[in-house]
Amino acid sequence: MSRSRARANLILNALFWALAIIGLVITGFGIVLDLFPGTSPGINLPQLLAIVGGLVLAALAYALRREDLRRRRLAAWRKNVLAVAIITAGTLVALELLLAVFNMSTYFPAQIPEEYYSGKPWNICDEAGCHFDPEVLEEACRLGRTEGRNCSLNQQGFHDTQEFTRSDDLQGKFKIIALGDSFTFGMTADMGKSYIESIESDQEDAVLWNMGIPGTGTRQALQSFSVFGPVMQPDVTLLGFYVNDFKDNMVPIHGQKVTADANEEEIWFRWEDRWGNIIMLDLPSTWYYREQRKDPPASELERLVGITRLGTLALRLFDVLGDSAYERLRAARETEVTRDYLEELRDTVSAQYSELLVLLIPHRSDLVSPGGHYSTAIQLMAELEIPYIDPRSELEVTVDYTVLPDVHWNNAGHQKMGELLSRCLDAFRADGDWSNCGHVVLP
Repeated sequence: MSRSRARANLILNALFWALAIIGLVITGFGIVLDLFPGTSPGINLPQLLAIVGGLVLAALAYALRREDLRRRRLAAWRKNVLAVAIITAGTLVALELLLAVFNMSTYFPAQIPEEYYSGKPWNICDEAGCHFDPEVLEEACRLGRTEGRNCSLNQQGFHDTQEFTRSDDLQGKFKIIALGDSFTFGMTADMGKSYIESIESDQEDAVLWNMGIPGTGTRQALQSFSVFGPVMQPDVTLLGFYVNDFKDNMVPIHGQKVTADANEEEIWFRWEDRWGNIIMLDLPSTWYYREQRKDPPASELERLVGITRLGTLALRLFDVLGDSAYERLRAARETEVTRDYLEELRDTVSAQYSELLVLLIPHRSDLVSPGGHYSTAIQLMAELEIPYIDPRSELEVTVDYTVLPDVHWNNAGHQKMGELLSRCLDAFRADGDWSNCGHVVLP
């Protein structure tokens, strides 16, 4: 062997050893990435690719470090690489087309549906959170496109016949603000039959403002109270807390909006991806993922993988394999965020010299055995020293809930909760505290 060839082999051997070491370093970096400050928990797709890619690089470099092995394998690969590449590519394309024939949905949409490009026409998001656009809904009701509670709104966009402004009607009255989601809004109850309307009927000499908005959580309640609480200065603030508020609190609303320029021609929203990282979404994407209750892609690479059907299978397999760990991490994050919002709401309500009372709203399954979210809600109330009502003993699945898949109360369930709360409000008005209402769990 000539001296120059020997020197070249030494250089190549050293190069492949170096590549093998680099591959192992990349793999190790992918494994320990979670230990670095500011990184997301769990193994996400880019991290998994780093681990796998590092291992593949290390294995190939190690296999090619010796001249004889390198020569034989390169010769064999040259003969077969083209055929293997063609067969592999053809197989992947055929599988993708086959899955498309069977109309398999993709993990992420290739394009956000057109209906989301102008946002939701019935919604306005501002400093008071997200609520209805009364002008748009008035026209929709006139044209028969919607009905019922959607057609009974005040000028602030909430389901209430009273305007949320200072007036002489507030003077000397017992004042109540009701916060919450679709239960508080009155979903599935006939007009006049919701639990809030039941309270209004029983407390005729009181003033009650209903700020319940479907599909929202504690963050929305905090924003609405921050705007309208100082206006009303309520004696009591009721919060209807449903178990899906934990997930709703992870969904961004107007308070997370940032603009790309001073003219606000391009609007972006802060969003937490499934791993807890902050990402930016445009307006159509924000509405789409918010309504679909889906996690957006954490990166452009994950989005490109997720718009293919084969990539969708890989992502769904990864979800199944990492489901338990991911759900634990997500539940912990939801609890942390919800605790923060409840604590801030408690303190904001107290600053207005109002008494906060939380009505825990159980899912029908919680009546048999309280699930994780319901049990966590009870723990948070005790930890934050917030008075609450646990109404499970008062409710019956077959009597008070609507038919599945709807999860709300029917008229009977709403009526029971309205009567229960009204009795507690009578006790509070008489004594100035909740001690004589047996249903209220005190700190």
